[in-house]
Amino acid sequence: MYGFSPWAWQIGRLELPGQCGAIYARVIIARLHQGGNSMIPLIPLNSHNVFDYLGGGVLILCPFLFAFADLDMPRNVFMLCGLFLILYSLFTNYQYAMLRVIPLGVHMTLDVLLGVFLFMAPYILNYRGNLTSTQECLHYVLGAGVILLVSITSEKTEADKRLHGYHIKTGHPAA
Repeated sequence: MYGFSPWAWQIGRLELPGQCGAIYARVIIARLHQGGNSMIPLIPLNSHNVFDYLGGGVLILCPFLFAFADLDMPRNVFMLCGLFLILYSLFTNYQYAMLRVIPLGVHMTLDVLLGVFLFMAPYILNYRGNLTSTQECLHYVLGAGVILLVSITSEKTEADKRLHGYHIKTGHPAA
């Protein structure tokens, strides 16, 4: 009727390794197909911007909320990742940033690397044995969540911002 097909639902299954056992995260991504081949992600760049700051705050608070503030390495991983996320968000070329010197593509790459690091930190830094299964799963869920946020954000590069009508230096939609 309006030139697009009905919603198509994609359900994926993510197996989380480690002490979590057989935990499966179901990721439901709604996709609206226009002309049968293009995908419109779920959240705009401005929402991603807000989620970056909220996510940084959550990462900083997690050691205290999930009772591993007394474990030096996991506490420092979460707090440094949260501070790093907030710091590079403040310097990214999008809305609610201070200086806007980091291109959007670099920001999205840092998001993915941060998610992979959170996911792998218990193994890389060898503190997995000191965590409860809940604390270990927190690494997997938040790491995968950061990567998922990047994957469902509509604009991932400066070229995408121009394509969707965002001013390059302000992040506001073009009038």
